[in-house]
Parts: sequence; C-alpha cells; structure tokens
Amino acid sequence: MGVSPLTRRATRYESKEDITEELVKCYELYPGTFWDLLHIFASPAAFIEERWQNLIQMYRYCKAVSCPPYASLEDTPAKIMDAFLIIDTELAQWQQHANTSTT
Repeated sequence: MGVSPLTRRATRYESKEDITEELVKCYELYPGTFWDLLHIFASPAAFIEERWQNLIQMYRYCKAVSCPPYASLEDTPAKIMDAFLIIDTELAQWQQHANTSTT
C-alpha cells in the first residue's frame, strides 16, 4: 500500500507493472529520472536482478577497500571491467545531474 503522488490517495500496487505504470505517468508530468521516482513506490532492489545486485555489491566493496575484484588486472574478466566502467559512468552522470538540479 502506498500513496499515489498523482492522486494523493492510498493505492495498492499489486505488481511491478502497476508501479512502472504509475512511474511512467509521474515521469510524463514531472520529468526526472525513473530511479529518482522509484523509491516512492518500492525498493529499487526489487527491480534489479540478483546478478546485477551482486555485481553492484562487488563494485561497492572494491571501491570501499580500494582493491581489485580479482587477484590482478589480468585475472579480471573483461565483462567485470566493462560493468565497473559502466557503473562509474552512470554514477558520474547521476552526480552531475544531482549537482545541476540543486543549483
């Protein structure tokens, strides 16, 4: 059960599709990003597959303790390196958006 930001009434969201539909309506009225609005309705983790959540956790751990994900760069699979670069890029874009929207 949640409160719809569109109607300001209690609304029961039965599925991810219900939440997505409401988010699309909100996005059309209040341009922003999908992820900026998602937390109003549900945990964003519910919309991210477990394998991606695990990859994000690995990324955060590596950043927090300043260590590579594998023993060496040569041992690190290219798909992991690519994923980490994508996460870095997305975070930088999000930060840039956050900085420009608050000024």
